[in-house]
Parts: sequence; C-alpha cells; structure tokens
Amino acid sequence: MSTSFCRLSIFSLLSSLALSEAAAAPVQQWVSGSYVNVRASAAKNAAVLDKLVINTAVMVQNQSDGFCEISWGAQQHGFIACNLLSARPTTLNDVGAEKLADGKPNPNYSPTRAFWLQPTNDRLMAVARSFDKTMIPAKERELETRGLTGEIPRDALQPIKRFAIPELDAMRALLSKGVLAPKELGTAPYLWDGSKAAFLPEGTTYSASAYQWAYQQIKLPQVKPSYFKNVTDVISPKITPENISAQLGIPWKLQVDSPAFWGGDEVVGVLLAGVWDMGKVTQKLDKPVYSFAIDEKGNIATAKNFADATDIAGGDPHPCAPSRHIVWPEKDQISKNTQGDLLVLYRALQALPFGKAKLSLSRQTLVQPKNLGNKVRFVSATMSAVDLDSDGIADIVVWEGINKQPNIDQQGFAEYKVKLVFANIQGRWYYLEHDIDDAYCAD
Repeated sequence: MSTSFCRLSIFSLLSSLALSEAAAAPVQQWVSGSYVNVRASAAKNAAVLDKLVINTAVMVQNQSDGFCEISWGAQQHGFIACNLLSARPTTLNDVGAEKLADGKPNPNYSPTRAFWLQPTNDRLMAVARSFDKTMIPAKERELETRGLTGEIPRDALQPIKRFAIPELDAMRALLSKGVLAPKELGTAPYLWDGSKAAFLPEGTTYSASAYQWAYQQIKLPQVKPSYFKNVTDVISPKITPENISAQLGIPWKLQVDSPAFWGGDEVVGVLLAGVWDMGKVTQKLDKPVYSFAIDEKGNIATAKNFADATDIAGGDPHPCAPSRHIVWPEKDQISKNTQGDLLVLYRALQALPFGKAKLSLSRQTLVQPKNLGNKVRFVSATMSAVDLDSDGIADIVVWEGINKQPNIDQQGFAEYKVKLVFANIQGRWYYLEHDIDDAYCAD
C-alpha cells in the first residue's frame, strides 16, 4: 500500500469521524473539490446558492443523506456534498504534480484544484488542455483532425467550436482582476561568473553545448558597482508580466482577446492556435513600469506602460515562435525617439534621470574548435558597453556574436547575430536576456 494512499485514507477517516460528531457541535472542515455547488437544501436538484473553491473553510452543523449543512463567511449558510469536504486543507503537494517523486502518475493530480490553490497562467492553460483532451465532441474532434492533416482545405475550415465552462470562466474572471504571481516564477538576472563553466540557463535558445565555446570567449570588462544596485533594478525585456509580478511583487492580470483559431502558414501548414476557447491572450501588470530603449548612438527613449504582452494561449504552435525577436506594443512608440538602430531594451520600476548614455565598442575574433567542422560558424563578435550615468563604468554590455550559416536562397553564407545582454549589478555581471536572428526564422 502506497504512503500516499495511506495518508489520504487516514485523512478520510478523520473527516468521517469528525462529521459523525457534527450534530453535537459544529466542526471545521475544508472544501476539497475544486469548484463546488452550495445548495439551498440537502438535495441534488436543490437551487445552487453559491460556489466555493477548494480550501474554503466551513463549519459543518449537521449531515443527512450525504449532504452536510454548512456555514461560512459572513453568516452564509447552505448544503454541500459531504464527500467534497476534508478534515484538513489540501496542498499543492497533494494535487499539483502530474507525477509522484518516484515517477509514477499522481492519482490525486487535478489541474483545476491546483489552479485554485495557486493561480498561474500555466495552471490555467493546463485546465484548458485537460478540457481539450476530454470534452471535445467526437464529431468536432474528427473535423479538426482532418483540418490539421490537410484533408479539409484551409479555405473550407469552420471556426473552432467550444462551449462555455463556468469554472473556467470563473478562473479567468479571477485573473482579470489581478493576482500576485508566486515568487518561484520570478526570473531575476542570472549571475555570469566569467568562468569556463559559464552558460545560459537551461532551456534558453542557443544554450546547447555546441555554442558554449563561443560564450566562453566572452570577456566582459572588470567593473565596480555603478547604477544598478539590486537585481530588481533591471528587468529582462522578454519576461512576461506574470514573471515581473513574481520578481517585483506587482499583481498581474490576464484577458482573453480572441477564441481559438486556425493558424500556421504555407511553410508549416495548418495549425490550431489556442487551447479550449482561448486564442490570443494578453497579460499586463496592475501597476505601470518604465520601458527603456537605447539606440546605437546612446539615445535613451522611455515609455511608461503596463508591460502588456500578447501571446497564443498555451503557447504559439509555430516552429519559429521560440526564435522570434523581442516584441513590445510600445516598441515602435519609443523607437521614434531614437535615431539609430536599437541596441538594447529593458524595463525598470524607476524612471531613468538620463537622456543619453555613453557607448564604447570593441571587436573580437572568435576561434571555433576544429571538431565542430561546419556545424556552427561563429566568426567574430562585437561588444557595446553602455554607461548610463557617465561615471566611466559600464552598466550594460551587449555582446553580439556573428554566426555565418549557409544561405538558403543563394550560394555562399548569410550572417545571423546572437545578442546577449548583461547588466552590472553591484560590480558583478548578470546575464539579462538574449535576442537572435535565425537562418530559418529570421525576420
């Protein structure tokens, strides 16, 4: 018998024992279902008075025929199925992971309950994907499969059909009002120690070992502390409002902009964009931050905004999506106030008291290991040092590796750049973000 099963059995027994004494004295219990009906009487067809989410504390006054008479909140009263109550609060350790520590499926995993315990964008999408797997009618699923395989021409495809699910609507309503992201979703700058072991965080584009030789040739200048005093003083330009919320403690919001839709293009074919009834979604902060653009002449442009970020619900299915450039709604706006090509973008809580930065440029030749052959063709790099406060100390460094790849359309090679951005925080360099050109997906 598994430890998990024993633990749950014990709590079920405790719950039953506690409820058996409910007639004598009110007993505190906790809702264990994700989104539970509270009814006007002890009957399955009784009117629904309210909905309670998991871990709502209630006082059980009595029980009869599988229903518990409860009170909660400000003298609210109703009836709930007793099997949806527990003698203890549910934790994310109980229901939040699909697999147990030993790799086996977690029999108690519940994406809906996990969302209510700790609302996040990923958990909302997990709920929507679970509905995609279990609730699409067979006829609709067949039509969508035929559309994805090309059996139905693109111009004959019908709009994606989904029905409303009240619990999912309630989840989105909660996020639309704003929630604080859990701290573990914060993506503060990553310390770059300059050693041969320096590497990009796992999962970062171009973090594969084949590229590490190029990164190990990055020679960042020795610096003293300067403008940035804390890792919260400089925010990556690519992270989502939810990530910023976790990093800075600002609530974030989510709104659904469109239903799921048919996407893709002539190269990759038809793709289904979105999950359940959500297509494009927008995240934004509840409190404005500052966005900065610095061009190659040192001009600094500023915009105050809510870091709005629009994406496809559940992730863009297009194969080039991970390679696309930094996209901000306000990028064009702040670009009008710069004169050269944009060098670096970042966000911060505080406005910059400067309108122009001092720049210095250096170049280096990169030496590629012979055993890589023609696979990776980094040949040279430039390093732009940005001194925001004109104290002679670099605050930001932009390293651009030039990568030569076979030209798809013509003979010879085409150049693509990999840009890495570093911030000087208290005299130590931190990796902030990357931006790339890609031989297949360049735009």
